[in-house]
Amino acid sequence: MVCSEHDNDHLHCKSVFSSQRTGLTHFLQTSGWEVFLRGRWAVDVFVTNYIPLVLFPILYIGARMYFKRGPVKAEDMDFVSNIAEIEAES
Repeated sequence: MVCSEHDNDHLHCKSVFSSQRTGLTHFLQTSGWEVFLRGRWAVDVFVTNYIPLVLFPILYIGARMYFKRGPVKAEDMDFVSNIAEIEAES
């Protein structure tokens, strides 16, 4: 990974999924964690808070398989067409 002009490949400790793991940890710590405390179990809270953890990967992989294409690279995106029209509306 290259941030600015600094190359992080020389670091002795790095992780490929560090940002995703941090986001997942934050989500698990702040989203419905109280259901795991003694006497606070509630099925409705558990399901509504933790179903996205199961549903998102299923929908993401399913969409990738259904549409048969991967993510669009930034250099292939068009950020210039109709920019005057967009700026006029905002």
